[in-house]
Order: sequence, then C-alpha cells, then structure tokens
Amino acid sequence: RVLIVEDDSDMAEQLRQQVGAYFNVEAVADGSEAWQRILSSPPDILLADIMLPSLDGYALTRKLRANAATATLPVILLTAYRDDAHHVRALEGGADVFLSKPCHPDVLISHIAQLLRRAAAAPQRQADTAGSPASAQPEAAATPQPPSIVTSMADDRFRQRVRQLVSQHLAQPGFSVDALTAEMGMGRTVFFQRFKQVMGMSPSEYVKAERMELAARLLREDSLNVSEVAARTGFTDNSHFIRAFKAFYGQTPLQFRQA
Repeated sequence: RVLIVEDDSDMAEQLRQQVGAYFNVEAVADGSEAWQRILSSPPDILLADIMLPSLDGYALTRKLRANAATATLPVILLTAYRDDAHHVRALEGGADVFLSKPCHPDVLISHIAQLLRRAAAAPQRQADTAGSPASAQPEAAATPQPPSIVTSMADDRFRQRVRQLVSQHLAQPGFSVDALTAEMGMGRTVFFQRFKQVMGMSPSEYVKAERMELAARLLREDSLNVSEVAARTGFTDNSHFIRAFKAFYGQTPLQFRQA
C-alpha cells in the first residue's frame, strides 16, 4: 500500500494512475491527515509532496522518524524545487528518496519497488545479525531475495481484477473497453499499456476471447439454443454472434456443437 500525499488534484490523479498501475494506492491532500492515516492504518510506503497544507513534507517526515512505530517507514518526497538545498534538507530530515516533479513514472516506480524490497529484506538481515555471535564467520550464502513486487504481486492482482470484472459483465451487450477501464479506476492510456503488458493482448481482444470461450462452454452443455448462448455472451443479434463465433473458431455454433 502506497499512501500519496498531494494537495494538487491534477498531480494527485496523475500519481494515482501511475502508481496505481502497480500498487494499491490511497491519497490524502494534507500532511496532518496523512499523519493520522499512518497512525491508524500504516501504509508500506509514503509518497508525499513537500509543499502541503497544515503539515509540510519535511515536518511530516520528521514526525515519522521521531516515532518508534513509524521510524522505518520508507518515504519518498516530491517537489517542484530543483535546487540542491531542498534536496539536502529532505535527505537530512529522514527522506529515503527526493525527486523533482514531474518525474518519469518508471523512475518513480523503480524507487518504490527498491524501497519495498529493502524493507522486506530488513527483518531477515536483523535476524541473521542477532542470531550470529560477533566472532563467528558467516558462511557464504545467497542474499535473500524477497518476492518480486512489481512483476508478480501487482501483475497477479491486475489479472484477477480484470478477470473478475469481465466475467461479471460478459452478458451485458453494452459492456465495452471504456466501461472496463472505468471499473478498473485507471486512465485510458495507462490502462491500455498495463493491460497489454500483463495480459499479452489488447482489452478488446481479451473481452472478445472471453465471450467466445464462454459461448463454447455453453454450447458444449447442449441445454441452450444458439439464440440463448448469444444472449448469455452479450450479443443482441444472432447473425453477428454466428459470424463472430465462426471467425474465432472456424466453425459455426451448430457445427461446433456437432463436432
């Protein structure tokens, strides 16, 4: 979970889309609200602007570092300032990473992933240190590797959500790629890029394939006629369904059933 703290609504939405393509995100608009949210439901990482109402990014970071319960929370600070003085102030205040806005999405995601990997590995390193006598020579061993955060957990979550939504709406003739994009809560460009990357095809190709696979399963059951199968898979016109099915399987629905 990534907590985003940004009072500019446009920038907050942009960060939501960029970071939300890979992680679960929550967003608040000021530092005080972020502090209360962290105390009540700690995120795994904080992504905060420096210039915030009520409690700025510097002050929020100092409060986190001074509190035993939040002292190790990874923090990335963002700012429109590009001078070294702000950079130094952010790092000296306890921030793990300081980035100037606008930053490239890949750079931001890479920093988040690296900080999360480091946080995941820290308990193991502490356990190894505590369990080994100071004089003992450690045996050569591979460095513990936490599970891949971006390419595994986020991808699986994305696939599961897509499959769930498409399955729920296959019978609806009006269910479109735009509707799926809206249900996913992502911007169109980010969603299409992410979909192609994770699913290996475009959203429209995926929805079509799911409709055809469902149609094939229903036809094999042999309890529904072609019109009923068409309706169950979101087609309002039987001729359109038959053409689409034949283009996909090389057979008409009746030929497929009889094969």
